[in-house]
Amino acid sequence: MIREDRNPDPLIDVPRDGRVLGACPHDCPDTCSLLTTVRDGVAIKVQGNPGHPQTAGVLCTKVSRYTERTYHPERVLAPSGVSAPRAQGASSRSAGMRRSMTLPGA
Repeated sequence: MIREDRNPDPLIDVPRDGRVLGACPHDCPDTCSLLTTVRDGVAIKVQGNPGHPQTAGVLCTKVSRYTERTYHPERVLAPSGVSAPRAQGASSRSAGMRRSMTLPGA
């Protein structure tokens, strides 16, 4: 049963409103602890946990601006691809990158 104050996705048990204690996903030696404020199931603020012994609540610039970057209207949501049907001989930036990464003789 799904509680009304929780996210409707049963795989993600996050409150729709409140604060969530989490960890930074970056692989750096600080292993920062995060406090994320959630409203209506959307993260509205990410801050460092002042109780974390290594960082005392300080976050790097990348992580402290997560919500701004995640919900920015100009955020790229999909890779750039084919702009015209392949039958017309159009190429794409992603196809060109795949070709440039192919090893000779492979």
